[in-house]
Amino acid sequence: MHLMYLLFFAGAGCYYPYIAVYFANRNLNYLQIGVAFAFNSLVTVLSQPVWGYVTDKYLSKKKTLLI
Repeated sequence: MHLMYLLFFAGAGCYYPYIAVYFANRNLNYLQIGVAFAFNSLVTVLSQPVWGYVTDKYLSKKKTLLI
C-alpha cells in the first residue's frame, strides 16, 4: 500500500511541474492555464468529502484506494 502512494506521488511530482509548459505549447493563454489549474484544485476540494462519505458508508478503505 505504501509503495502505491510512493509511485503515485513520484509520478505526479515528475509531470505536474510541466503541465503549464504543455498548456503553453498547446497555445493556451495564461488566463486559460490559470482556470485549468483552478478547476483541478476545485475538483480536489469537492471530491474529498464525497470519497470520505463513500468510504465510511459503503466500502472499506482498501477497496476505495484501489478504485
